Amino acid sequence: ESITNDSCDEINWDNKGGQYPISNSCGQNGRDYGAETCPIFQSFITCDIDTTMEIQADVPVTAMPPFLLDTNAQPPPFQCRPGKGPVGFWDEWSGMTFGTTLYSNSFGRTDVEGCSFWGRGALLTRGSCHYGKLNYYLGTVAAAQFRPSIYPNIDFCKNPEIVCSDESMEIRYVVGMFEWIDRVQDYFDSTLGWSYEDELYKFVDNGMEDDVFIDSVSNIVSRGCHSAHNLPCSPSTYYQVNTNRFLYGLERRTNFKNIIKLVFELPIMTPAEIVSWNENNVVTPTEPQATKRPTFEPTFEETLQPIMDARIPTLPPTQTMVTSPPTRQEPPTRSPVELSDMTVYNNGGNYIISNQATSLTDESIVLTKNTTLTLEQGGYIAAPLNTDWPAIRISISSTFIGNGGYVTGSYADPSLIEGEHVDGGEAIHLNNGQSSPKTASHAEFYDGIQVIGGDAPSGFGGNAFHANGFGTTAIIYGGTFIGGEGSTGEQGLSIYVLNSAIVHIRAGTFEGDMRVERRGQVRFYGCFMKNGARVTGRFADDSELDVTVRTYYGGEVILIPVSEQECETAPSASPTNTPTISSQPTVVQSNGSIMLNASYGLIFASSFILIKDYVARIIWPFS
Repeated sequence: ESITNDSCDEINWDNKGGQYPISNSCGQNGRDYGAETCPIFQSFITCDIDTTMEIQADVPVTAMPPFLLDTNAQPPPFQCRPGKGPVGFWDEWSGMTFGTTLYSNSFGRTDVEGCSFWGRGALLTRGSCHYGKLNYYLGTVAAAQFRPSIYPNIDFCKNPEIVCSDESMEIRYVVGMFEWIDRVQDYFDSTLGWSYEDELYKFVDNGMEDDVFIDSVSNIVSRGCHSAHNLPCSPSTYYQVNTNRFLYGLERRTNFKNIIKLVFELPIMTPAEIVSWNENNVVTPTEPQATKRPTFEPTFEETLQPIMDARIPTLPPTQTMVTSPPTRQEPPTRSPVELSDMTVYNNGGNYIISNQATSLTDESIVLTKNTTLTLEQGGYIAAPLNTDWPAIRISISSTFIGNGGYVTGSYADPSLIEGEHVDGGEAIHLNNGQSSPKTASHAEFYDGIQVIGGDAPSGFGGNAFHANGFGTTAIIYGGTFIGGEGSTGEQGLSIYVLNSAIVHIRAGTFEGDMRVERRGQVRFYGCFMKNGARVTGRFADDSELDVTVRTYYGGEVILIPVSEQECETAPSASPTNTPTISSQPTVVQSNGSIMLNASYGLIFASSFILIKDYVARIIWPFS
């Protein structure tokens, strides 16, 4: 509502029959902003309540509550002042304030003593905990503890009105971005098992069509919980609310889709449009190919061009020609303009990347809905810098075939202006995307392809290949898989398998450990021995393997002999799932602690970059 009302300060809108409590500055919609403290393990971050504080919001005359009868009048701006006496209400019918009447807000407050933490900034940051976090990560507390601080001289607890002052217009946007990272991106409801990041993946995999995700994010921003508007907030969140009047559900959905479709031209269709398109367009697939045997050299075939339809903007854009593409993503020599980009293939077609003109750099590819992508010799896909999206994500019955070329994960360096991630990104993520084996995805790799995790000079290197979800399978007939290089030798995994996915390895070169967990399987075909976590031996093409494979929670390593190879010692076909200790963690997901190392460049960007970052992460367009 800050953008809708053109007001940095929260406006007084919660009323009872046209009577607006002056004590709404203490909290609206059933909330008590001062009592919204941090969890016990972060209690030291919460701002203290200052009962002597005297401040008043600065609300423009154009900021009108949505339920007023007379748009020429408005309730008084929020205020905070000492004293426990009643402050009354403003009456819409008469336009007068009855300041001595005992009249409570929706939480029961009748005074405004210590009520200084009303909403401010682009997302209307509210509550003593959130202002305390601003101070702890961005303000005087961070500076006092010799941590990076954007505003070392600002105490957000003692001076909350600085967010909306004319001293610096940037603060209101910095505060909004900080709250998005801390409160929305990291949102997880342990009671209902709902995670923002998990639901974001599902939303993108389904073609960004479902309004449920948009409404859930709207609820998080406006109410603090994701649950549907006909349910109360989960007990795991701060509060419960009893009204849906201020959610602007339809407007938010419309604005979201307009930005995605009109500004950034990403593919998004309603279910009716998808049915209509499918009825009027037939995508002719390429001829099916017979399963290939392993070879020492890549096989070259005639390149088939993508099938185009002007209404489906899912094809990769023409890239700038380069003379010699690198085999590993290099540190940047200048500051990139954009944080990340994404191309979605979701129309069931067959696409081929085979040369520089069709290759992609600074781009993440999402392959979904029974779509096939083939990477040939001469093609390459390089993920954007500092993103937690893989270079290629394959989901919902889709297929990736790697005949050649290379794929590199995101290079991560938090020292960059746009730097946010410490750990390198994954190169390829093969995923089910749904809860049915019918939606499992598939990948095949042949000699000539290079799959390289993203480097990370300050953290862990990214994984090269990640397979996840039951029914999901990959067959590796050859190729090179290299975990990204991290600080002090912390290399990413060459292969990571979990949640009942199966990876068949018949040949290939692997640099970096492998990890198998949660009923996932890695099957080696050839003459192999397993000693603890170490697997050694030869494939059928006589290439050697010496790799560490660690298993957890029912993960299995299966050694399978092949008829065309005679082994000196018969390999064991029995699965091994003995847990082992590994220093190599999974690529960590972003959490609130990233702000410990926040810098000016990380938190503040122009409003244009804020919107671009929203597209990469589906950030909410309106507060």
